[in-house]
Amino acid sequence: MIGELQKENGKKVYKYREPSRAEKFEYLANMSDIFEDYLESLGFDKDKVFLDYKLINEVFIRIDKRKEK
Repeated sequence: MIGELQKENGKKVYKYREPSRAEKFEYLANMSDIFEDYLESLGFDKDKVFLDYKLINEVFIRIDKRKEK
């Protein structure tokens, strides 16, 4: 999310603010559910597949930043 700040000289500055921990958790939980459904539809054993939550979080942040442009 982009936040607007005002400098002492009156100029406006825009700075990216990361989503809250709760927003990140909700996104990761939803993504995990979708991925598990996808694996099930393909007939894969979901217990044998590892999700890299750190990577998914980084992707989420990049998507969120682009959303604001």
